[in-house]
Amino acid sequence: MKLLSIIPVKTGIFRDPRFHGDDIAPHEFNVEFYMELVQSYTAREGNNMPEKEIGFVEHWFGHIMVAGIKLTDGTLKIGDTIHFKGHTSDFKMTISAMQINNKDVTEAKAGDDIGVKTPDHARQHDKVFLVTA
Repeated sequence: MKLLSIIPVKTGIFRDPRFHGDDIAPHEFNVEFYMELVQSYTAREGNNMPEKEIGFVEHWFGHIMVAGIKLTDGTLKIGDTIHFKGHTSDFKMTISAMQINNKDVTEAKAGDDIGVKTPDHARQHDKVFLVTA
């Protein structure tokens, strides 16, 4: 299967002699080859871990580096790994402690508002994913 026009590609991903210095693919571009390159790039970057959206950051307390998370789906336990993903945030962390109403808890369920100390800035409305693998 061939594409009929020029396809823009992201700089630095593809190292193939068929690509020219203008960050464009040639006119006759093999789609299967492109998909294989994208999949290998994604696997190299470690972005292939299965995740499930479980909530969002409702409030960020910057002075104490705590994210107030509203759980919308599933449960969260101490030891689980979560992924914060937003417009400028993208980091993973393992839950070592969490609180509900300033009281330590070991598990939280959908509908709970929890506080979690984070190693990096999370921002309001960032999505929170549970890393399942």
